[in-house]
Amino acid sequence: MKRPTNLFIPLAGLSLALCIISWPILTTLAWHLRYGSHIASGGKTFDVPWRWQAKIEGRTVRMTRLPYTALSNLSAMTMISLWPVPSPPKDELDKESAYKSFADVYWAYLAGNPPTVIKGPERRGTGEKELVCMEARPKPQSHGIILSCLVFRGTWYATLYGNQNEVDAFYEIIQTSK
Repeated sequence: MKRPTNLFIPLAGLSLALCIISWPILTTLAWHLRYGSHIASGGKTFDVPWRWQAKIEGRTVRMTRLPYTALSNLSAMTMISLWPVPSPPKDELDKESAYKSFADVYWAYLAGNPPTVIKGPERRGTGEKELVCMEARPKPQSHGIILSCLVFRGTWYATLYGNQNEVDAFYEIIQTSK
């Protein structure tokens, strides 16, 4: 029995369209199949949650969560960067000074142009997982958020650019690091 060849082109076109639309999820799946669920840099190992991809650029770990499909709004994309502080604090007094300087610089220079809502500094965690964060939002009613933190007792920087819904994932990545 002969197969109808006139269905090949529409089926191939439909398959190609589905692959293009599903590109973000397919690339994330490929990343996790290739690398697993962790990435290491600068003596730290970070969990990479499902739906996230990661890469190392120098000593910086960059994680990206893409939207579900290529048709999704690009504002659904979220990025996290983590990198070691060039001159980390040597003792408790040095750490407290670094936290204060970080907050002062953030308020003065790093928060962006108005109208930005700024909160912080906020401390979280204890011991090695201690961090202090500053938060900025592009608009008062925006779902977008920028979190900048000194983490691991002031020895690393961490930033999140993206959606408010990803804040818990950001803190979990830091708290579950090894």
